[in-house]
Amino acid sequence: MDALTGLELAAAGLALWAAIQTLPRPPRRDWERLFKVALATQLWEAAQAEGGDEGAITARWDALLRAQVPFHPAGRAPMAKLFAPAISGIEAPALDGERALVEALARLPDAAARWQRMYVEDLAAADALTSHPESLGPACDPANALGPACGWEAISRWDPAVPAALAARTGHIQLVVAAAPDLTAALRAAAPGLRIAADPPLDASLLQLCPAPADRLVILLGRSPMGGLLRALADAPGLRDRVLVIVGVGAPRSGGPADDHFFSTGWTHEAMAPELQRTTALFSIWDVAPDSSPEAWAAQLLPPPRLEPGAAPSVELLPLGPLPLGRVDPAQLARALLTTLAVRLLGPGS
Repeated sequence: MDALTGLELAAAGLALWAAIQTLPRPPRRDWERLFKVALATQLWEAAQAEGGDEGAITARWDALLRAQVPFHPAGRAPMAKLFAPAISGIEAPALDGERALVEALARLPDAAARWQRMYVEDLAAADALTSHPESLGPACDPANALGPACGWEAISRWDPAVPAALAARTGHIQLVVAAAPDLTAALRAAAPGLRIAADPPLDASLLQLCPAPADRLVILLGRSPMGGLLRALADAPGLRDRVLVIVGVGAPRSGGPADDHFFSTGWTHEAMAPELQRTTALFSIWDVAPDSSPEAWAAQLLPPPRLEPGAAPSVELLPLGPLPLGRVDPAQLARALLTTLAVRLLGPGS
């Protein structure tokens, strides 16, 4: 190869690299933090509603956050951190402060003490929830999903502009809620214009809720096993094409042997692939508390689907983290979930 050919190849390589850099990329979002900041804004309004001076309101808000909204910016894979913290278990690259956090947790005697250290005492946890939501960046700004009248201040107050924008921009979305009556009522109260179906059969008959070609499904599961729904999707390609998002709200992974068999043999990206190449978001909220057993955590955790050779990823597992649901007002939970879903469905890069 002569010098001129080498230069031409180098130039072609640079041109290809430059072209790749111009391709649109989906924005990076910390979904758990987005969801829990949205919940924290609702608790701020609750703290304000009781009155008092700024100091009293802030103290009340801080107490609510520590009791109801466990979050730590370096707290990914929390089950491992709470029950078996080890430096060797940290996924590379480590998050900022993750190594120090794990070292501190490993010195404590049990999961309850580690929960207290990670979620209640650590200043990084408090800062992440109490910093202004705009620090999450424009990709997480609800105004970029719902319109300029629906920024974080409007979300915190749940101004009438928010449910109006949700209704106007999600006419093609059918929301299905299973085995979560309190959440269903709260969602209807928070956004009366949404299409919400409560407790229909979780099988191919869901397609009847999508009469128009553009109609799509978002499915929220409460105490309904995730395995049953995923098996139904694996068996119904037409249904997979319509489902954009699944949210488990304390949903158990399995309802019995059929689900267990599916997770051991049929839970693959290829089995869940829709006709058009895209990914289906699978959000999970784990209903756990400081005294929850490892078994209670494990019963709600989904294993990653297997990626067969030559297959493209079709499912995004997006944990929204632990939340003691019995302590959380369903109205506040509904608003935080709707904010998160709006960013996923309507935000930049959606």
